Amino acid sequence: MPQVRLEYSSNLDSQFNPEQTLLRLNEALIDSGLFNEVDIKSRIIRCERFLIGRSAEDHAFVHLQIIILSGRDTATKAGLSARMLIALRDCFEPLAGVQTQLGVQILDNERETYSKEFV
Repeated sequence: MPQVRLEYSSNLDSQFNPEQTLLRLNEALIDSGLFNEVDIKSRIIRCERFLIGRSAEDHAFVHLQIIILSGRDTATKAGLSARMLIALRDCFEPLAGVQTQLGVQILDNERETYSKEFV
């Protein structure tokens, strides 16, 4: 942990570099001091079909979901969310005429039910 999942609307393809974005997000997580580098697993998912409200026209989104092991207090998670929103903002160039929503969601994964194995 953490598991990092970045979803973005396909109309933002030209506005960022996926590899650099993953690296920037991982660096922000490492710099937080909350996670070991080798425990961070990140991926990007491009959403070809999407709606914001009733339309995809003139709208775009970037949603960052970070799943962490349970046990951290709300203040720690809020600080992490704010840090990651800044990192996310740094990775995307605004698209003229398109309102882009950036969001960060921090989710807890129960330690008691999480299993992991190196093979």
